[in-house]
Amino acid sequence: MKKLLLLLAISFMAAACTEKSYRLEVNFNNDDETAQKVYLINYDSSDTIDSALVMARKAVFQGKVKDNMVARVLASGARATFILEGGDIVINWADRKATGTELNDSLAKFNDEVDAQDKKMEELSKKQLSDDQLAAQAQAIEAKIADAMMVHYTANKKNAFGWWSLYQYMINGNFSLQQLQDILAQAPKEYAEQSTRMKKLLAAAQTVERTKEGCKMVDFTVTTEDGIATSLSDFVGKGDIVVVDFWASWCGPCRREASTTLKQIYDKYNGKGLSVLGVAVWDKPEDTFAAIEQLALPWPQIINSKNIASDAYGFNSIPHIIVFSADGTILCRGLLGDKLMAKIDEIMAK
Repeated sequence: MKKLLLLLAISFMAAACTEKSYRLEVNFNNDDETAQKVYLINYDSSDTIDSALVMARKAVFQGKVKDNMVARVLASGARATFILEGGDIVINWADRKATGTELNDSLAKFNDEVDAQDKKMEELSKKQLSDDQLAAQAQAIEAKIADAMMVHYTANKKNAFGWWSLYQYMINGNFSLQQLQDILAQAPKEYAEQSTRMKKLLAAAQTVERTKEGCKMVDFTVTTEDGIATSLSDFVGKGDIVVVDFWASWCGPCRREASTTLKQIYDKYNGKGLSVLGVAVWDKPEDTFAAIEQLALPWPQIINSKNIASDAYGFNSIPHIIVFSADGTILCRGLLGDKLMAKIDEIMAK
């Protein structure tokens, strides 16, 4: 029999709330997950709330929640994000969307809005556009998504969906530390005071300030299970320009960037005073090795850096690329595609 838990989360309601019962059903489309353990996770703190086994193509969680909270279900290396609140919630694993309660229905609607804009973004690559036209249209699409986030935040400030909407707005907005602080100053005070992710976001922004263009390399070391240690300084600051690609096998944009821009840079400049280095983050080593083979990536890799690299440089999305000078000074960071290629051409022409 499953245990009933009082779930402690960010308190979004001004008045005291009673515990509300929930039933979460996760439905799978095949038998591949049968007898597999599925985890219910607090999205903000990453703490495990509960676990369940998949039986007859479904996993069921039951418990009690105070107020509401953003949560995740983890199964077979994949994840679904939803709002854990009182009521009957159903997640269809095929599309990872939760329905059945008010906030989850709102979140599903928002996800549909984002999916529609993402499709428009994908269609841009098929159009015959100049770089400037492509950038302008991409920015317009990103602005629509950001506007939708702020609309949902404004309408839901006192619940978990509002917190999630503002958090997504902040992590996708490429904001400076001061801008993030200004945004949070206008938000409910519990966002900054109680949210683990908001605190980490501000800490990451502080790290970005210390690792911006013109700053020296911040070293980090990754040690494998068999005790072999590899550091960023093993590759950077050794006399070459180094293009460092922070990536993961499950990240589609990472795979595209590695297969196109980075291979072009490698083919054009490798051995001519420039080298490329991959740093696998937030990924399983076996998946990283499989992707390296599938994509035929010829440059060296630091495997299984987990959060070590992202903590050192403050990025929260990938691919993230940093270019270091021969002495380890940061020349640029955050550029992709044609902008990255143009910057490398400019650096190598000096």
